[in-house]
Parts: sequence; structure tokens; C-alpha cells
Amino acid sequence: MLKKRLRACEQILASGTEERRHFMQGASWVAKKSQIESDRHVSKIRMLINEFEARTRASLVNPHINEYNGIKVA
Repeated sequence: MLKKRLRACEQILASGTEERRHFMQGASWVAKKSQIESDRHVSKIRMLINEFEARTRASLVNPHINEYNGIKVA
């Protein structure tokens, strides 16, 4: 009877370890996907900033005085 209980305890311990391993794999997968998505969004924001700056520079009358239609631009 003691051997049965010992085997049962070992099985419970092993199943808990297996569940923990699966959980950590899932958490790692979610973290990796989140990082990929955030990098993608950062890249899009950088492209928008670059486009905004390029359009702003193109619309300046004289880029040395930073003026747009007579209004000073910082």
C-alpha cells in the first residue's frame, strides 16, 4: 500500500511538472508574439514620423528659416 501511495505521489509530482512546462512554453510563445507585434507597430510609427518630416520639409518655403506660409515652424 505504501508503494502505491509513493507511485501516486510521484505521478502527481510529474504531472505538475509537465503542466508547468506547458504553461511556460505557452507564456514564452505569447511573449514572443507580443514582441513581434510591438516591433511591427514601432516600425509603422517610425515610417509615419519619417513621412511627416519629409512632407514638412518639402512644404517649407525656405528650410533655413523654418517657415511655412509665413508662419514660423520650430
